[in-house]
Amino acid sequence: MEKELVLLIVIINNGYGEEAINLLRDLGARGTTVLSGMGAVKPEAKKLYGVEINPEKEVLLVVVAKELLDTLMQAIYEKLGSTSLAQGVAFSLPISYATSNLLNQFNPKKEEE
Repeated sequence: MEKELVLLIVIINNGYGEEAINLLRDLGARGTTVLSGMGAVKPEAKKLYGVEINPEKEVLLVVVAKELLDTLMQAIYEKLGSTSLAQGVAFSLPISYATSNLLNQFNPKKEEE
């Protein structure tokens, strides 16, 4: 039976990528792709929320088995969320189709009869 996969997307302040990768790895996630990003916020948001908005971001893309998602999301919320300096947010998207080389990383090879 093939595992259901999801794409976990984590957006954090610049400089916290390595911490996030280590956290996810310790909880069972394997490969992570890190992209540099720039947040865009209206000046009114700064006044409304009373916080300094760091525009430089790191975006982590991680393909994980759906069964691991709740554990990863909870850890991100607790360790890298809005109460931390990382100011992380995370969400996931279902993966409806993937190439076999990606699927083979998550699904055990079938024994030849």
